[in-house]
Amino acid sequence: MNGVNRRTYLASVGASAALAGCTTLAAPQDDSRPNYLGREIVYERDGFELSLLDEVARLGETVAFEATNTGESEISLGCNSPWAIQRETADGWQHTTWTGGRYFEMCYSALRPGDSVREVVTLSESALDGQVSELHTELRPGQYRFVLIGSEPYLATDFEILE
Repeated sequence: MNGVNRRTYLASVGASAALAGCTTLAAPQDDSRPNYLGREIVYERDGFELSLLDEVARLGETVAFEATNTGESEISLGCNSPWAIQRETADGWQHTTWTGGRYFEMCYSALRPGDSVREVVTLSESALDGQVSELHTELRPGQYRFVLIGSEPYLATDFEILE
C-alpha cells in the first residue's frame, strides 16, 4: 500500500470508528431515564415547548398538540414532525402508535424562533388508521404521552384520555 492510499485508508477507518462511537454514545446509558426506541425523551428543553392545547382528551375526539420554539435558533423537527403516542402501564410506557412513514422520509422540517407547529390527532382507532403507520394497542381511557420524535432529544408531554 503506498503512502497516499494508506493515509486515505487509515482516515476512512478512523472516521468509521468515530461515527460508530457517536451512534453508541448517543443512546442513553441510564435505563431509568425516559426513552423511546433507545432515544432519550425529555419533558422540558430550553427554547422548545410542547403542550396539549385542549383541556380534556376524550376517546373519539380531536385534540391538538403544539410545539413552540421559544429559543433563538432554528430547531429540527425531522421530516414533517413525526410523533408517537405511548400508554402508561404497570410495566412502564407501552408503544401505542407512531407516524413511522414520516420518520423515514428524507426531508427536513425546521421550526424558526417564535414559530409553532400544531399536530391534530383524533383519538379513535378508525381516524388514526389513515394518519399513523400502525396501531399497536387499542385506545382506552388512561395516561398517555405524546412524543415528538423528530427533534433531539425527543420532546414529550403527558395527557390523560377519558371516556
